[in-house]
Amino acid sequence: MSDQGYSTFKLLDGAGNEVFNVPDYGGIVGPPTLGQPVFCARLAVTSAQLLALNTTPLVLAPTPAPVSTNPPLVAQTAKNFCIIPISLSLHYLYATAAYTTTGGTLRVSYGPVANTNYICADQSAILTNTANEMNPSIILTSTGVLTEANGLAQSIYLVNPGTNFTAGGGSLVVYFTYHLAAL
Repeated sequence: MSDQGYSTFKLLDGAGNEVFNVPDYGGIVGPPTLGQPVFCARLAVTSAQLLALNTTPLVLAPTPAPVSTNPPLVAQTAKNFCIIPISLSLHYLYATAAYTTTGGTLRVSYGPVANTNYICADQSAILTNTANEMNPSIILTSTGVLTEANGLAQSIYLVNPGTNFTAGGGSLVVYFTYHLAAL
């Protein structure tokens, strides 16, 4: 099946009503009868990735890329979308040592670190724990007004705009839900 030019797998109930669909660009989309679709992203972050996060940000929610060669559909794809955050949660899995976070921060950002359009306050404190911890409901902060260059066609990244974390031995699972607005 196809949804706005993207390949889609749809699950239907016994009456033929759509329960959810899985587009090939990621996420799970709720039924259209509920309004704007909600996407769910889950990112498992290893200790090595946390230690290198300052130089290697991780994509949490990618902007969909065109999959069609049909020019009218290509013109209406990635460059006209904006990701609208709904919720963010973290689950820290302690292993051998807490992280030293001096000078480092753990944030979620529109686009690359250079854009500095963060959607939450620093969450690095969770990495300093010596037990499994979770923050199930992180307050999303306003980025203010985004220019189109900083909002449209920008993926959402897990970033550390400070210095690298050191000495840690745990992992992190990030859960992010969002709408994808076509503008």
